[in-house]
Amino acid sequence: MKAPGPAEDKLKPRIKDTAKILWVLYVLISALEVLALMLAGMSLYDALIHTFACMACGGFSPYGAGIEAFGSPLIEFVLTFFMFAAGANFALYYRAVRTDKNILFRDEEFRVYASFLLGFTGLLTLVLYKDMGLSLFNSIRYASFQITSVMTATGFASVDFNLWKDSAKVLVLAVMFIGGCAGSTEGGMKVVRFLLMLKYARRELFKFIHPKVVKTIRFNGKTVSDDVLQSVLSFVVIYISVFVFSSMLLNPARGRTY
Repeated sequence: MKAPGPAEDKLKPRIKDTAKILWVLYVLISALEVLALMLAGMSLYDALIHTFACMACGGFSPYGAGIEAFGSPLIEFVLTFFMFAAGANFALYYRAVRTDKNILFRDEEFRVYASFLLGFTGLLTLVLYKDMGLSLFNSIRYASFQITSVMTATGFASVDFNLWKDSAKVLVLAVMFIGGCAGSTEGGMKVVRFLLMLKYARRELFKFIHPKVVKTIRFNGKTVSDDVLQSVLSFVVIYISVFVFSSMLLNPARGRTY
């Protein structure tokens, strides 16, 4: 079943060949991450385990304290970079190497993805630095790691952000709904759907002001059909509804002892 959203161009005519390319990319990036983590101070075993969890956006760690157990800013920055990489569209990496080295900067979804990460990281850095009194370095360190981890649905933790102020936790919660790019290993709503939803809302507002004007929605230079927009809108509504309903079910359980 095809997920709601704009169709992506195939890397190769045959799905089998496309899958091979994506697997090769996945393995190569994973190998680079293992090497980077070992250079940052991890053992081979830890580097392998955390690479598998990072590239799959799974967030598993054999340590109860998670990434916080290492207490290493360098390891956290390495993981932040590769979580960011895993949250982008892998097909763009192939095209960047083989056909168009500037495609990452021209791809609309990737630009929005990077902008959201940088923007929310900047906001959280300010909150941690101004409101919570952390040093500027630690504010950038924790903000970049946690925003990237949560937005890509990886789930790694380098600090117990449940102890942060509500203003900081709201920022972390907000990026949880956005997610990463289509064609990545991450979960979430996906940036492309969030972007199309914003464009749809802007178009409807424009039509309300100028009802006789016909305005189409374009994504990466291509017109997006109304059928695709309706499917995306339906997906977003269902996604948020499930979240709200699940939260309502879980909320009464808080405070109970078993």
